[in-house]
Amino acid sequence: MIFWEILQSIKKQENFFDKDPIALIGYSLGGRLALTMLENYSDKISFTYLIASDGLKINFWYRFVSQTHLGNKMFKFTIHHPGWFINSVSLLKRMHLINKTSEKLVSNYLHNEVVRKQVYDVWTAFRNFKPNLKRIKLIINKQQKPVKIVMGRFDKIIPPGLGQKFQFGIDEYSTLTIIESGHQLLQPKHAQGISKVLEL
Repeated sequence: MIFWEILQSIKKQENFFDKDPIALIGYSLGGRLALTMLENYSDKISFTYLIASDGLKINFWYRFVSQTHLGNKMFKFTIHHPGWFINSVSLLKRMHLINKTSEKLVSNYLHNEVVRKQVYDVWTAFRNFKPNLKRIKLIINKQQKPVKIVMGRFDKIIPPGLGQKFQFGIDEYSTLTIIESGHQLLQPKHAQGISKVLEL
């Protein structure tokens, strides 16, 4: 995995030794990466922190736009011509078919051309990271790998229930902390609460 080679290069540059333990911290889509790294390189990882982590459930729409030819073409078209999608989401919100959080998320990401391009690049780059949760749980229990999970109580993007479901069966080596927040956990007002969980 190229990412692991990059990580090894950073360790060497910063004078870390191969025996030095690695702690992973993954927020949102980064959680998908952290889970994949834990699954494939568990012997090199001492601790994993998952903050509002993606990858705890197979998301139909993410899989559609990143894994299928039709979905990717529609996604790319929307990145260059977002108006139709923004208007559709606004209509669905008025019809009470989606919540305000989802509408706001679409608005934040699609109204800015640079951000739209970043979303496309990141989603496309991460499409091959497919953590196997069942296998990861077996690894956590067998190798006694500690995992700390932080979720936002009002998160509509990655609901806290996903964290609770993932924790089932690995209770001995995992903790779940619910913070009074939505999905945007990496804000100054939550820094103290998260730092306590991360033991910083």
